[in-house]
Amino acid sequence: MLHLFQTILLLGSIQGLILASILLKYGKRRTVNSYLTFLIITISVQTILVGYGDNKLFKLYPHLSMISRVIPFFFAPLLYLYVKKVVSAKTQKTFDDLLHFLPALVYFLYLLVCFILTAHINRKIPMYNEFVAEPIYFDELKLLQALIYYFLCLKKLKKFKTMVRNHSSANEYRSLKWLDQLMYYFIFLLVVALLLINLNREPLRFQNDPIVYFYLLTSIGIYCIAYIVLRNPRVLGIGPRYNTDWLLNESLLYQGQVNSGHETPQAEQGHSSVKYANSSLSNQISEVYLQQLILCMEQEKPYLKNSLTLQDLSSLSNIPHHFLSQIINENLSKNFYDFVNSYRVEEAKRLLLSEAFENYTIISIGFEAGFNSKTTFYTVFKKVTGYTPSEFAKKYR
Repeated sequence: MLHLFQTILLLGSIQGLILASILLKYGKRRTVNSYLTFLIITISVQTILVGYGDNKLFKLYPHLSMISRVIPFFFAPLLYLYVKKVVSAKTQKTFDDLLHFLPALVYFLYLLVCFILTAHINRKIPMYNEFVAEPIYFDELKLLQALIYYFLCLKKLKKFKTMVRNHSSANEYRSLKWLDQLMYYFIFLLVVALLLINLNREPLRFQNDPIVYFYLLTSIGIYCIAYIVLRNPRVLGIGPRYNTDWLLNESLLYQGQVNSGHETPQAEQGHSSVKYANSSLSNQISEVYLQQLILCMEQEKPYLKNSLTLQDLSSLSNIPHHFLSQIINENLSKNFYDFVNSYRVEEAKRLLLSEAFENYTIISIGFEAGFNSKTTFYTVFKKVTGYTPSEFAKKYR
């Protein structure tokens, strides 16, 4: 049975190393993908070390097995840094990135004696095992670190999706579905690890080390990661990059333009006094800008551009982008995404009832109205009208 486990672990590790080489060789976003590549490499190496930890080679060189005690501290930080770089306009590596690996460095120093002494000397030290024994609740510490970083990853993703909704009329964050899937996979592994630690107690103690079962799932999961990566060209940097130029304007974040994408308009309106407490926009100017915005939307019809952004509309309407966002949030109780799509829905309704568009397919009408995908068109249209486009056409034509 153990040999079967070792074979599966080895095959998974090989698959991981192949995937890492693909990311290095063919990936165009090397700065961003370097974190994912290193994450896959560390998982693959760790899987081999766990699978062959009882091999004579590791008994002869015990300091190799000690490496497996440090590697897990790299997993969560690497995942967080990868997520951070994917959703950020600033992809350059910084010194602050290195600080995330401080726990690994601290533990490495704790085990330093293991790395500098030879295997021959190690076996002659009577209290060697006790001296380098893992700290109490070591597994729990690793899981706590993972839990914290996974929470930060989810928070970072949520913030990005919300920023897209406040600055872009296109449902761009749907293209990050693969990143959600990657996060769900690692959260699943975290839950499995928690279960294995708690179940590996009397009288349910496993026959084999529970860590083997954990990395058995990890090994199989490497194939899942490979599927996610190869199925989504954006991971390799193929295809158009996300329009995130507005992320460079840090003042937007400071002024609290990012609101929860799940908040209702009423909730957003309730927070407006806090969000824009330092705004210089007066009520009188706000009303002028609002009429200016409505006039621009009705005459210029910028919503027909499916990639319309807050900056685009700001330039077209001659309203400063930070004031434009405030007007949409406060005066209309909407975010930018919902505001623009409300006009697109009205345009789609007009086209659906127009005799000139009788021969158009439903999805073609959605594109004509400014939507960039069938899914977005149907979802938004039903949310606003209570009907699907087809149902609306049948009812009112």
